[in-house]
Amino acid sequence: MHHDSRGTRTLGTNNMSAVEQDLLSESTPLQRSWVASARVGVSETMTPAAGTVLGPERREITLQVSAALFRQPWFRPTLDRMLGFLSLGEDWNGYGERPIHESAVKRAVDALNEICPDGPSPCVVPTPDGGVQIEWMTGGFEIEVEIPPSGPALVLIVDPSGQETETTATARSGTWELLRDYLSRMQRMQQATA
Repeated sequence: MHHDSRGTRTLGTNNMSAVEQDLLSESTPLQRSWVASARVGVSETMTPAAGTVLGPERREITLQVSAALFRQPWFRPTLDRMLGFLSLGEDWNGYGERPIHESAVKRAVDALNEICPDGPSPCVVPTPDGGVQIEWMTGGFEIEVEIPPSGPALVLIVDPSGQETETTATARSGTWELLRDYLSRMQRMQQATA
């Protein structure tokens, strides 16, 4: 495990087992800071002397991850996928999309900390506005949480009867509690059918 000058733990493929062992041995649910390294943005800048296109820059971002969330078997692949979104440049799908913003990835991890540190596995996808969408679908339930680079998260919940609920999620809205309840029900349904 690597520590930087601030004492922050650094995630990387070479030290994952040490980090996992450290987290799995801890009983505290306290949040910790980890630094994740990711390729961020694609530079189209030409270097005048060499005439070559510069590749994506590699940069570290600090994420707050609860020990409970980090223990989830789906978390690391989900985080790796979101960090991969940061390498998507302008117009990444050919329809004028904005690059995925670092703040959207940080806010998506914050949302996962809030709503499912021990819940079912989500799917994550980039959004055209530079955000990240987190999705769960099982047993007739569908939940989508769209996290833009700034502003409140947008939430869509579809229950098995087809009833749709759309809302925004803020710290005081109670939406995170509602999502935890739905995700808990989804997880129980998955376990019952497994």
